[in-house]
Amino acid sequence: TAAHMPMQGCYPLSPSLDSIGHMTRSVADTILLDDIMADLPSQWTERTVKGMRFVVPENHMMDGLDVSVSQAFDAAIDALSKAGARIEMVRLRSLDTLPALMALGNLSAYECYQFHSAQQAALGYDDSQYDPRVSQRIALGKTITAEQHAAILEARAIWSTQFAAELAPYDALMCPTVPMVAPPMQPLLRQDKESDELFFKINGLLLRNTAVFNAADGCAISLPCHIDGLPVGLMLGHGNMKDGRVLSAARAVEKVLDKLRRPRTV
Repeated sequence: TAAHMPMQGCYPLSPSLDSIGHMTRSVADTILLDDIMADLPSQWTERTVKGMRFVVPENHMMDGLDVSVSQAFDAAIDALSKAGARIEMVRLRSLDTLPALMALGNLSAYECYQFHSAQQAALGYDDSQYDPRVSQRIALGKTITAEQHAAILEARAIWSTQFAAELAPYDALMCPTVPMVAPPMQPLLRQDKESDELFFKINGLLLRNTAVFNAADGCAISLPCHIDGLPVGLMLGHGNMKDGRVLSAARAVEKVLDKLRRPRTV
């Protein structure tokens, strides 16, 4: 959760959405860093997946998975179920209303545009010194007014409460971190309209599932769940300030996934 970790010294993108995370080799290392960076007592407890209750959303976050992601995620779900986890496929109403929230306006673009406009005025640089695709994203904030921004924040707070209420009975929501494996780079590097359209399409897909927890001001963690081939992540997440619950679930889930991913010997 964004408020779980101090933000001092961080260069902002969108103060309403920015949060601090870390990349580690294990959940144990993540817990250690979380304790240090948040400067709080450990909030997790040692558990096994037996009896844990997870929800897999039928809508939005599971749409359009590529074959590699789908197969890896299904294998992980199967292994966790056999280990005693209770996994429920549920249509979450809050995810059906998320597009309406997003349609109100681009929160990050507005806040980023406000910040960078002030920086440009103070330091004397302009859009030509940005990556063109970054500049396009920032420019989306030009047309959003302060009143619209306030309305987005209000609607987001209401939506976040609804999302958290749906997740309350569960140890965590479970879904693929992204719906596709890493795409080829070459088609994305050309400076033309076709490449730009492909870039923003793929960028939107890669952000789709993680953006749910960002919009909800929640917390999430990604664990590797692929056996071979390109990496695939399994994401566990929950609502605001449920970091300890997510870490506890992740520690238990990791033990099952590690057995699944352990190199097989003949």
